[in-house]
Amino acid sequence: MKPEDVKTLSVPFPPEVIKQKGGIGFSADYVDHAHVTERLLEVDPAWTWEPLATDDNGVPLLVPVGGMSYLWGRMTVLGVTRIEVGSVESDKKEALKEAVSDFIKRAAMRFGVALHLWMGETVPAPKKSKAAGSAGASRRPAAIPSEADSGPAAIPAEVTSGDLKELAGRADEAGVNPAGLKTLASEVLGRTIGKASDIKTHAEIEVINQALDAREAA
Repeated sequence: MKPEDVKTLSVPFPPEVIKQKGGIGFSADYVDHAHVTERLLEVDPAWTWEPLATDDNGVPLLVPVGGMSYLWGRMTVLGVTRIEVGSVESDKKEALKEAVSDFIKRAAMRFGVALHLWMGETVPAPKKSKAAGSAGASRRPAAIPSEADSGPAAIPAEVTSGDLKELAGRADEAGVNPAGLKTLASEVLGRTIGKASDIKTHAEIEVINQALDAREAA
């Protein structure tokens, strides 16, 4: 995978295709899996994904944890393979279909697709010039800042102590104490979480929040 491929994958999506989802304790911007798939196809028409485990009939395996189900898989783009997980509420009628959709969006994010949304950034709507008028308004995604544009505003948003305190407060609302939160986080993230600072990304916080939502609703 070449640097220019990463730049193409990471181009921010325009405001008109960005949607928002929300739940108890969190909200997030996202683009649907169709737009994510379109972006992948632009760079690699032969991209693939496959589940890490299947049942006896060869169907992708969903792993239930609390009120959520998780689908682990691997995505390959331009010969590079990365592992991710998709999640869905276990009681959904089309749980597997939604888990696959979530997996595609999350796995594509590991290649840069819609990464700006996972980092909490937004792309302002382009201003209309007097000369161009409404008919000439561009619908193309904003360009990625160049190295010359780098500065404080270009630094990716990282998980802060405030984010972790907010997560702890959300857990307390759901009746989950600090020890229980670490256990839950370890289960849904697939690795040991011994302390709050082991949670590194906003994507991980979102997965934990979804699990808390499901536990509270159960």
